Amino acid sequence: MKNDHTVVREGILLQQLVLVDGQPCSGKAVVDTAVASMERVELLQFSDQIEYSCALKSLGKITRDVAETMIKLEADTVLYETMMSRNVNFRLSDQSSVFKDPKFWVYIKRFFAKGDRAIPERIKKERPILHFMTHSMLGFSEPIFNSFGDKVVIIELVRHPMSMLAQQTSYNEDWLTSQGLLRQMDLYFKYKEVQIPFWTNGYEELYLKSNPVERAIYDMHHQTERGELFKNRFKEIYESQCITIPFEKFVTDPWPYLEKIESLLKTKMTRKTKKMLKKVGVPRNYTDSEAHELIKNRNFAIQSGASEDALKVLDQISENYEGKYDLNIQK
Repeated sequence: MKNDHTVVREGILLQQLVLVDGQPCSGKAVVDTAVASMERVELLQFSDQIEYSCALKSLGKITRDVAETMIKLEADTVLYETMMSRNVNFRLSDQSSVFKDPKFWVYIKRFFAKGDRAIPERIKKERPILHFMTHSMLGFSEPIFNSFGDKVVIIELVRHPMSMLAQQTSYNEDWLTSQGLLRQMDLYFKYKEVQIPFWTNGYEELYLKSNPVERAIYDMHHQTERGELFKNRFKEIYESQCITIPFEKFVTDPWPYLEKIESLLKTKMTRKTKKMLKKVGVPRNYTDSEAHELIKNRNFAIQSGASEDALKVLDQISENYEGKYDLNIQK
């Protein structure tokens, strides 16, 4: 039965939203600690539902109105509950734990404060910045910007492909096991009776015939291309509401990037910002040993069975990265 209803959520609680985004192992956690320390920024959380909505929209499995309404509902639900410490994470070891947030006492106090009907007015008064970490979402983020307009800022972390290779290969190896696949909470689709991740849409055959290290290389390549496509297609949005931060530059001199984030979010760093950076070893010197690590990781690709074609792609995306972000790496 055909249904022509358009689903909507016309009024929203959300005041601002910041996404710290990037590929696996790009260094998001290093930048995120500083972002979390800024005024009005809420504790780090993850939103699988927003990522699923963007993924399903990219596959053409849901309509624009459904994707955008689901995104609005998820953001508002998380914000509403966070403002009274409902469903916040008290697990000590987790990255998103309240106890790892520089303002953790705020969430302890909220736990005992008035909630429910008091929350909408508190949101208007305090203007909190909802704070998510996402995974390679920039290239799929059109529904997020459509949902929230200029209330959204995306901080994209990028890193030298060689530095991300070993860990991304390890993830791909894990996903080949039954237990690893069960723990992988990404969206999959079926292709030739095999389930594969949604982001492989467009290079399914290449993905299926590749081993774990090759999959890591091709994933990095295609995720980077998708992100660049978004930047070119939505140039005005990207330039006014996004910032791309090279990990290698940030860890040596974080301040220009943090000042830009302050401007985008219309907020300020606090006295806790330096303390949080110190915990993750920032600022630091980029040493010769780290440059040597890049060479070591290329050898890892060879030893892990990367084909000549995959190695060419790895070398090309590495060269492109070094040129784009002006990295002078002695090899």
